[in-house]
Amino acid sequence: MPAHVTVLYPFMEASVIDAGVRARLEQAAAATAPFALSFLEVGRFAETVWLKPEPAAPVVRLIEALTAAFPAYPPYGGAYPDIAPHLTIAQGPRHVLDRVKAEVRARLDAPIRTRATALELYGQTAGRWRLLEAFKLSGPG
Repeated sequence: MPAHVTVLYPFMEASVIDAGVRARLEQAAAATAPFALSFLEVGRFAETVWLKPEPAAPVVRLIEALTAAFPAYPPYGGAYPDIAPHLTIAQGPRHVLDRVKAEVRARLDAPIRTRATALELYGQTAGRWRLLEAFKLSGPG
């Protein structure tokens, strides 16, 4: 899986994603305007190193829109009360992630800037993550 801003995980199995699911994803993307993001702060979950998106609000709104479209799939399986937008950059054993986090923090002397222009749907097939489809963010801005 490439570096990504997580918006709805876990999601349904790739084998059950049909035209109706794709239509709801497309509708959510079409209602969302492209938005700028910057990343400077490095964070850590138990098995993940991540960067904090700024501003977080557009990411949170997209997560909320997808949660409304797919209520059976709450963010992080409903395990956490708050949405924590993040750009996942590494996953693995804790001892490796401690080193990764320190190295990223040491090298990140200016914000990484980008523009979110699509909602990408990934699924696991044959044990590997692969891009299934991308939906253009095209809402009014």
